[in-house]
Amino acid sequence: MLNRNEGYFLVEMVLSMAAILMAGSFLLPYSIHVRSQLVQSRQDADAIHILYDELMYIKQAGQGSERNLIVKDGFEYNVTVAKDGNDLPREVCVHYEGDHQKDSKKCAYAE
Repeated sequence: MLNRNEGYFLVEMVLSMAAILMAGSFLLPYSIHVRSQLVQSRQDADAIHILYDELMYIKQAGQGSERNLIVKDGFEYNVTVAKDGNDLPREVCVHYEGDHQKDSKKCAYAE
């Protein structure tokens, strides 16, 4: 009686493969979304790092570093320094193209 289960192996294999495919079809879009969020957060962190590097340079030198374009990890970051009426740096902004060609920027005021 125990040796008469010839037909169950194929059915069990098909059901387990179907379950694996269904789980993969649900998890694949989530993993793609998480990956894009990881890239976006890395870009945000790099932009903030560049911004504070520029602010520290302005604080020490009293003028902007004249670095307009910075390429880091294959992404371009444009640095702009807005000046006030006395020709002193007032605001520093880092512009970059974020996820899905969405323009993003990080700005801070110089002291």
